[in-house]
Amino acid sequence: MPEKQVQVISGPHRVRSVKMLHSGSLLLRRHRKAWYGKQTRGAARTRLLSLLVILGVLVALHTLAMLLLEDLGLWQAIWLTLTTITTVGYGDLSAESMWGQLATVVFLYIPGIALLGQFLGEYIDYRVTRREHMLQGLWRWKMKDHILILNTPMNDGDLYLERLIQQISTTPELRELPVQILTPVYPDGLPPSLQALGVVHYSGTPTNSQNLERVNASEARYIFVISHNATSINPDSQTIDILEHLNSIPLKAYVVAECVDDENRVRFTRLAADTAIRPVRAYPELVVRAMVAPGTEQVMEDMFTYHGAHQSRYNVEIEGLAWKEVVCSIMQAGLGTAIAYVNKQGELFTSPRADDKVDASALILMVRQDEEPEAREIQSCLKASQGV
Repeated sequence: MPEKQVQVISGPHRVRSVKMLHSGSLLLRRHRKAWYGKQTRGAARTRLLSLLVILGVLVALHTLAMLLLEDLGLWQAIWLTLTTITTVGYGDLSAESMWGQLATVVFLYIPGIALLGQFLGEYIDYRVTRREHMLQGLWRWKMKDHILILNTPMNDGDLYLERLIQQISTTPELRELPVQILTPVYPDGLPPSLQALGVVHYSGTPTNSQNLERVNASEARYIFVISHNATSINPDSQTIDILEHLNSIPLKAYVVAECVDDENRVRFTRLAADTAIRPVRAYPELVVRAMVAPGTEQVMEDMFTYHGAHQSRYNVEIEGLAWKEVVCSIMQAGLGTAIAYVNKQGELFTSPRADDKVDASALILMVRQDEEPEAREIQSCLKASQGV
């Protein structure tokens, strides 16, 4: 028997064959990788658009076929196409010729009805996914002229944010502005108490430039940087990192940053912060006032400290004296600024009307640390204004 001859590929032909196989394998792997990526990426809009275009083509072809093959009017052809593809089937119109019936099978029965069902399913999935992304902080909100809050407090963050948003909502200058929070604390969604206040969030760290871009930091009107831990100076380093990222963005926002260590205030303002305030968790009003009335936060901070100007109570007797006379006489004497009084029943009144008659047993004054008066000086001043 003749021996079988085996042809062996060698030389340049073998090299080219190996290269072709390798290229084909690489192309297949890339195609499979791209296919897998499309299944997991947010390509729902592209799929919906593709399905809509195909459905539109099928509807147009079937309508044209009914016009040419069934001698129907334009609206009758469209009506027949729509009632067929949606499987409603009123029965008032139908294709009667063989070619018309064949066109209906080719354009609608086989691909059209299936594609419409797939389109509706994709659309429902898209809406559900979109809703989940919004709740979980994965949705990019296209905001402009909004209030952007970066970070959340480590302790009682929900309660603090709730009070802060409530203060924003009751402030006329801020109540109409949308509020967004950038924080990694709520990966499963904001608490119901914050959702009820109309707040949205993006889940991520504010020390990332891409996250700042996703929350439209460059378009914000106000930015508030919260210190994660108000009892430690370590969070100041994180705040500095955030401000450095903000400094690289062309901002139009007024930036308020919490500063734990007073020595870092100058560094904050050299970066992106317009003002630096101490974290005062019990009074979120301090932040709101810093936004709408810059400078008032420094006055309020002085009220919490003994250094500089502070409040003092002086037990003095006042009978039937107008409040404006009390304020003017004490101020002209250089003894301080009267801001409130306590009546005979022990009730406190702050900022009364100028013409209100005051019967007081004590006054609350803003005084300087280096010029703090004594109660007898204030009593003498008030008696002099009464002509006593």
